Amino acid sequence: MSGIVIIPARGGSKRIPRKNLLKIAGVPMLARPIQSGLATPGVDAVLVSTDDDEIAEVATGLGASVRGRRPSSLAADETPTAPVVAYEVDQFRLENAEPEFVIVMYPTSVFISEVDLGRMLKRLRRTENPVDMILTATPYPAPIERAWRVMDGDVGVAATASTRNRQSQEFQEHFYDVGQAYVSRADTWARIHDGAEVRTALDILPSWKAWDINTPDDLKIAETLLASISAP
Repeated sequence: MSGIVIIPARGGSKRIPRKNLLKIAGVPMLARPIQSGLATPGVDAVLVSTDDDEIAEVATGLGASVRGRRPSSLAADETPTAPVVAYEVDQFRLENAEPEFVIVMYPTSVFISEVDLGRMLKRLRRTENPVDMILTATPYPAPIERAWRVMDGDVGVAATASTRNRQSQEFQEHFYDVGQAYVSRADTWARIHDGAEVRTALDILPSWKAWDINTPDDLKIAETLLASISAP
């Protein structure tokens, strides 16, 4: 079973300008997911989807492939991932055999290793209880039944008032998609883009591996985490 990795990497990050090229723990942000993808058995190519010449240059220098620039229609702030991945899979098909699987990561997927990806691929290959996609998830830090919404000013309203007097241990554990990695069959993202349901399994990560990088403070914490796990 062989496939490809796709890393969407626009040049227009707003909250952290040029985020995808910033160095984290000594290497460009983009380097870590590229390295993990290249080290995963069965991966034929790591494709970086970008609209940015500098990102393309850095990506190719790190061993990834860039198949032209992403169309501007797929490079807006509000562009979701599904049409971008579907486009890149279609472009790959023009000159190559149909990939048996597609791995999607982001430049900020700095904690995902080839071990994680290999485990997710193993789940995709299972014939018992088959799925179309495996996504990374982590437990909510508290029961979702404890959620509140802020209405007027600082006035809070319990999202599920009927459970307010129940003990936390009575609630079922819930998980959320942390956007670190997705492993799927080749046509899955096109089906998601079309609004179809896809059968999905969860790969549960510890909360520290689910850390996202959206702000300068997030970046500092991620660097600290990376330093702590790489220390002897």
